[in-house]
Amino acid sequence: MKTSEFKQRIEDAGYSVTEESDYYSFSANRGVAMVSKVDARRFSVYGLPLSVTNVVVEYAYTPIEKRENEKIWNVVLGYDYDCYVAWRKDDGAYTTTATATAVELLNDDDFVFTDSEFNVLIDHLKSLTNGATYAKIAELGKREVTLNAD
Repeated sequence: MKTSEFKQRIEDAGYSVTEESDYYSFSANRGVAMVSKVDARRFSVYGLPLSVTNVVVEYAYTPIEKRENEKIWNVVLGYDYDCYVAWRKDDGAYTTTATATAVELLNDDDFVFTDSEFNVLIDHLKSLTNGATYAKIAELGKREVTLNAD
């Protein structure tokens, strides 16, 4: 279970999650829970409903490295006159476009690559003639997509 999902499910159940340096906690009435952020399977639960306890256990048993979301990337090749040239996914194929706006790069899933999707793109590029060069250009154009929480 991802950390964002854990927090959301606990908040949906009516609790407020507090984040400390190495654990998450929440409590209500006589119930309390703590879940380690650094040691998988380390948690404590007391006096909470079974449905909430199950969420805590599921999260606690999720390996630490699988709790965070995969980073997402745009693969930008250039910029000219308010438009980007960027790699995009197109029904299983990869294409470039010279008309992507900054908003499209952030909001159009075709322009957003997860780590694993980026690795597939690199493998595809390497299979082409002059592929090592294309792959290097793509690696240089890899830009992390960060979404503001505003």
